[in-house]
Amino acid sequence: MTVKAILSRKGRDVVTIAPTANLSEAVQLLAARRIGAVVVTGADNRVAGILSERDIVRTLGERGPAALEENVAAVMTRKVTTCTEADTVVAIMERMTAGKFRHVPVVEQGRLIGVISIGDVVKHRVFPFRGVVFDVGHGFRMLSLDVIRRLLDQGFPPDTVSTDIYRVSAVRSDVTLPAILSKLMAVGVSLPEAIRSVTDRPARVLGLGGRLGTLEPGAEADVAVFRLREGERVFRGMPESVLEAEGRERRAEEQVLGRQWLEPVHLVVGGRLMGTVAEPARDPAGAHA
Repeated sequence: MTVKAILSRKGRDVVTIAPTANLSEAVQLLAARRIGAVVVTGADNRVAGILSERDIVRTLGERGPAALEENVAAVMTRKVTTCTEADTVVAIMERMTAGKFRHVPVVEQGRLIGVISIGDVVKHRVFPFRGVVFDVGHGFRMLSLDVIRRLLDQGFPPDTVSTDIYRVSAVRSDVTLPAILSKLMAVGVSLPEAIRSVTDRPARVLGLGGRLGTLEPGAEADVAVFRLREGERVFRGMPESVLEAEGRERRAEEQVLGRQWLEPVHLVVGGRLMGTVAEPARDPAGAHA
C-alpha cells in the first residue's frame, strides 16, 4: 500500500503553524486539535520544520515556562523527514522506526499535501490484511466519547458508523446517523471523514462500492441532503448509570461541547425527491430518558 492510498482514505487536511507564532499558541493548537505534532510551514506551503509534544516538553524542561513566549522556529525540529505519495507503507514504517518519530509530512514538488502518523501506518499495514473494520454502533450505551477521543489520539478513526437502533436505544433522541456523526465531529472527527464513514466506506465493505455511497455518474441516486449548523451544543455519550456499573472513575454523564451539527433537509431515493426530512423536535445532543 502507498502513501497516496492512505491519504485518499484519511484526507489531506493538515494542521500547520507559522514559524513566527509563539510556543504558547502552538500548545493551544495541539490541545484544541488533539494532535501530537504540528507541521511548521513557510512561504508557498513549504515545510520549514515540525513541532511535536516532545519538542515542547524538552524545551520547557530546559528553559522553563518563559519558553512559551519564544517563537516556534526556535523550538521546532528543523531536519524533517518527509515522504511522497509514491512511498510505500513499509518504507514509511522503517523510517519512523529508525528515526524514532511518529509523524511524516507528505511533500510533492516541494509543497506540503498531507501528513502520515504512526497510527495511519500501523492501521493500514496490519488491519486491512486481517479484514478488520472498526465500526461505531451507538445503541443505548455503546458509544463512549472518551474511547473515541483516545482512538483519534492514536490515529484510529472509525471506519464505518451505524446506529444500532433497537427497542431500548430507540428511547434516545441521539441515535440517528446525523446525530451520531455530529457527536463524532465534536470529539475530533473531520466532516469529510464523518461523511465517508456512512457513504463510500460501508458501501465498499458490503461489496457495493461504485454503486452506493457515491455521487459519481452512473451510481444509484440515493442521496441525503444535510445542512451544516454552527453554534455551541452539548453532546452526550454514555449515561451515568453505565459509567458507574463499569467502575469508571468519572461518575457523571459523558458530555462534550460541539460547535457544528448536521441537520437533515431532503431525501432523494432512486433519483426522486421524497420530500423534506425532519429530525424529531428534540435536542439532537440527546437527553436520556
